[in-house]
Parts: sequence; C-alpha cells; structure tokens
Amino acid sequence: MLNDKAAALDLGSAVEFTGMIPENEIPGFLCSLDIYVHASLGETMSTAIMQAMACGLPVIASDVMGINNMIQNGNTGILVPVKNAAALADAMESLISDEARSISLSVAARKFAEDKFSNRRMLDAYRQLY
Repeated sequence: MLNDKAAALDLGSAVEFTGMIPENEIPGFLCSLDIYVHASLGETMSTAIMQAMACGLPVIASDVMGINNMIQNGNTGILVPVKNAAALADAMESLISDEARSISLSVAARKFAEDKFSNRRMLDAYRQLY
C-alpha cells in the first residue's frame, strides 16, 4: 500500500521501505542517514530516538509525551505538532537547507545521548536504586 502511494506520487526512486532491520544492522543503517524523522502519535520512551541520537543524527519528532521529554526542542532536536505534515516538512527543509543547524543538532543530540542514555549512565542509575 505504501509502495503504491509512493509510486502514485512519483516518489518511487526517492523512497525506500526497508521493512524490519536486524538489530545488529541498525547502527550502520542509522549512520547512513542524514536526518532521523520520527512521526508518532504517542510513545513511552523511544529506543529508536535514543539510537538515532547516539549515532549523532539530527532528530525531528512529534511533540508528544515520551518524545518531548527526550528532545529539547531547538537544542537536541526539533519537535513538531502531531499530525501536522506541513510543520514536519518545514522542519525537514530547514535541516536540509541549513547544514550548520543540522550539525549543531547532531552534536547536541550525541552528547545528550551519551550523558543520559549511555550504558555507564544506566548502570549508575541502577546502582543508585539498589
């Protein structure tokens, strides 16, 4: 169905539907991207966003609970209103056209991921619980 929609919009050569990616291939796949876009109606705490940030990707995501506590809008990523395709497209265009901003978000996202989600940080948090 999505393949048909992409073809109808003449986007077939610009869109790739990967399907499930094996866990061990995710870092390489993410590192092949320029921008990570996560349009969602809701989340708890997105592992996918953590992985994208850890790979140093600028992240554009829906401004919903479970995401907006992971992304500091304009600092570690860009949050857009849910179900707002125009805002999502504008955010993507802004990063495509402004390499310096894209790099700034990438660096901040990577640092945030290291500071908040690294194995060391998680181990320290568990130690404090026990």
